[in-house]
Amino acid sequence: MTGGHDMLTGRGQLRDALATLVDCGRDLGLPPEETAAWNSAAASLNEPLFVLLAGPAGGGKTSLAAALTRVPLEPPAPPAGAARLTIWKGGFDSADVPDGEVLECYRPLPALRGCEFGEMDPSAFGGDTADRAYAMADLVLLVFPAADPWGKSGWEFLRSLHRRRLRAAAAVLTGADGRTREELDAMLDYLAKTGAAAFGEEVPVFAVSSTEALAARAGEGVDGALLASSGIAGLEGWIAEAAGSRPGAVEKRGRAEAALRDAAARVGRALADAADEGDAETRCVAWIGAEIGRDHSGVCEEAAAAVAPASE
Repeated sequence: MTGGHDMLTGRGQLRDALATLVDCGRDLGLPPEETAAWNSAAASLNEPLFVLLAGPAGGGKTSLAAALTRVPLEPPAPPAGAARLTIWKGGFDSADVPDGEVLECYRPLPALRGCEFGEMDPSAFGGDTADRAYAMADLVLLVFPAADPWGKSGWEFLRSLHRRRLRAAAAVLTGADGRTREELDAMLDYLAKTGAAAFGEEVPVFAVSSTEALAARAGEGVDGALLASSGIAGLEGWIAEAAGSRPGAVEKRGRAEAALRDAAARVGRALADAADEGDAETRCVAWIGAEIGRDHSGVCEEAAAAVAPASE
């Protein structure tokens, strides 16, 4: 499956592969101006994606963020629960940091370093905090609980801000496992029509069971049938496509891939020149291959192959 999580993982692997080759280049004595260019390309991939989840309190926003992160999220301390905007971020330790109307929840999860999630109830407030949340967002998911998906505050919130700053947006019907297929189809049709009426164009709609998505990935393997039933794959695919088409995202990825190929070829030549030192280089090449050869796009595999001749 090529989904949002896999897209972010691939970006992280591309960044880590470049960092690995930067370190190797420095150890091999390559000119600093060469490794600096690779390091710059890697640094351009560091900025995390920010996905804003806008929906009513108790509508399943945190559960949806957890399903997209693929692990449960430890809730913030009760006194902090009154924050108007909650932001989930990656950190070395779990910590909840209030800042006025904003609560930053740091959790030691690698996925949150690549993709941060903001949660807000658009019906609870407006003004600067809502504007700030929307301005930060790369993507917006309007959350509608299947228990009561008829509210329009999410559409009104998005329409009021969308005129000034365009953001890719989709509607997500949460708690899908609590409804029949017929009920879900009727709700999805309603959301699609409401979105089209609000914006004059089609808005993607998804029905998701966060509970099933998390359960499907809870064990050592993946329960494919349960994962398919959860509906999360379709949403992840949309996130991957929308995130990848953001202004500048395609250019950054292309630049990083080109830098990785150049770095792998240059390090490969340097290792080949030093091959008379024997097993140390062989072990180094094997380590590089293990470090950079796991990207879903195939770019890192190509880079690993580029350094492999040094071990022959």
